[in-house]
Amino acid sequence: MKGVLFDLDGTLIDSALDIADSCNRIAQAHGYNPLPLTNLHPLVGRGSRGMMARITDLEETSETVMQLRLEVLALYAESGYPNTRLFPGLRPLIQALNNSSILWGVVTSKPRRHSLQILGRDEDLASFRILISLDDVSAIKPAPDGLLLALDRLNLKPEDVVFVGDNRVDMLAARRARVPSVGVGYGYCSEEDHPLNFDPDYYAQAPQDLTLLLAGLSNGQIELSGH
Repeated sequence: MKGVLFDLDGTLIDSALDIADSCNRIAQAHGYNPLPLTNLHPLVGRGSRGMMARITDLEETSETVMQLRLEVLALYAESGYPNTRLFPGLRPLIQALNNSSILWGVVTSKPRRHSLQILGRDEDLASFRILISLDDVSAIKPAPDGLLLALDRLNLKPEDVVFVGDNRVDMLAARRARVPSVGVGYGYCSEEDHPLNFDPDYYAQAPQDLTLLLAGLSNGQIELSGH
């Protein structure tokens, strides 16, 4: 294994509270009833558009949701992400990657400015080698575009890396890019979007499991295989 690519929200960082708060505040300003975090938590992987659709009970593609999403993103950027942080248990993994020859980076559907601010303020996360964001591709996950672009910029082949994600779109994107996938069970997804429903090549229920899995893949104790 020469590289590891991660999804961001629900995989590397716990950002649910800040995203939900921004969505609820904008919704309330427009006369909609806010929803508790427990209702919105499974939708974080769908971004602010999916969360606003749930709050307003409108289609994600509706003009109202699209406009509210822009207001959410502006408020979210102003918030400073006070409750967002690296998932507990993942710091040893990131530090180990930083001290190894393995290249690691992020492929996310989150806008670049938010991603850079969050990654850049954490000394360990700031050492990523590549960031592919919403702004870098014409089609987001489950399209493979982000993963393929990351591979091209890192000069790696699909069989050289694994992609770690917490929901359906991550597993499908990995499959379409022919990159071995690692599903994680501690992130954000509804029951129907759970990665185990989409045949990941590997699975880690907890951050500690992911650390052990990637260590085994990097030292050859676990064989790297994929689609």
